[in-house]
Amino acid sequence: MSTTRPGGDGTVYPPFRFSAPAPSPNGHRKTRRSTLREAIRGVPAGLVVTSFAAASIVPRLSLLNLAFFNPWQRPVVASGVGGLAAGASRRGKVWSACAVGALCALAGLWLVYGATRAQNRVLFVERDPLHVILADLARLAAFAIPAGAVGAAVGFLARRAITKARARRQGPITELPGFEP
Repeated sequence: MSTTRPGGDGTVYPPFRFSAPAPSPNGHRKTRRSTLREAIRGVPAGLVVTSFAAASIVPRLSLLNLAFFNPWQRPVVASGVGGLAAGASRRGKVWSACAVGALCALAGLWLVYGATRAQNRVLFVERDPLHVILADLARLAAFAIPAGAVGAAVGFLARRAITKARARRQGPITELPGFEP
């Protein structure tokens, strides 16, 4: 076979060789997302929702006196709602959504507690301030971690159920009453 071929008018053309263009260096052909992006998916949503919920429904006085009032209901609700937002934003496995939801709930409650402590100068009578603050952080962790994990699991499973329902709705209609073949 010759390397050139004559055309209809006798001109010689080079042979046609199909070649795909080189992959673009800007990364649009990547099939796998970065691991950092996968790791922090849902963190901003969970952190913001937990912080806003805790700042709006948990009274300052109860945050400043966790040892005396023991108000566990409102921080648990705020943590659960924040975990729900984090879990609904996640993809992948349930356990990773639970871990992210628990950590977001914990960080959100600690953020609100720290802001409340910084704004309100409270005298510690006959108690070590470091001991009081560490005990309060431990109490908030006990409230936030389970509630955030459960909220994230609920959010993740709700997202999965909604995705399945949408996929079912997008599928073709194969059975209609009165239109049997």
